[in-house]
Amino acid sequence: MEDKITRIVGYAFQIFFVVYGAFLALHYIREAWMTWVVPKKKRMDEKQLGEAMMRAWHFENQDIRVTHVEYDPVLDAVGIHWVNRRGLATGTVAINRKALQGLENATLEQLQDIEISPSRTGLHWPQLDADHYVPGLLAGVYGTKKWMESL
Repeated sequence: MEDKITRIVGYAFQIFFVVYGAFLALHYIREAWMTWVVPKKKRMDEKQLGEAMMRAWHFENQDIRVTHVEYDPVLDAVGIHWVNRRGLATGTVAINRKALQGLENATLEQLQDIEISPSRTGLHWPQLDADHYVPGLLAGVYGTKKWMESL
């Protein structure tokens, strides 16, 4: 019985050393890669990293989510009710339908069929196959660059 236990322990040590050896080999390959290959590629310096972190923080605090959207035929505008992700700010905005690319020639029925994207950051008109990104709308971007130049 002791002989069997000794063999099992011996096999366990062999397996351990094979796995550990493979781990060390991968570790040294990674170190070589990071030392010789990665420095040749462009890396962020501290200033760029800080700027990227600030943009991420700003985006996190300004992250807009739609709570309700509707088309108002009296105003001929799309009303968007929104809240930021942290719930610190809310608002409502009405955007003239004729300013929105893809909605300029739509019928009342097509305009009233609006869907909010699952992420709550986009609007979709299925009958028109038109989509708009709400943070872009709030920033005054109502279509492509060419569309915006034509307004």
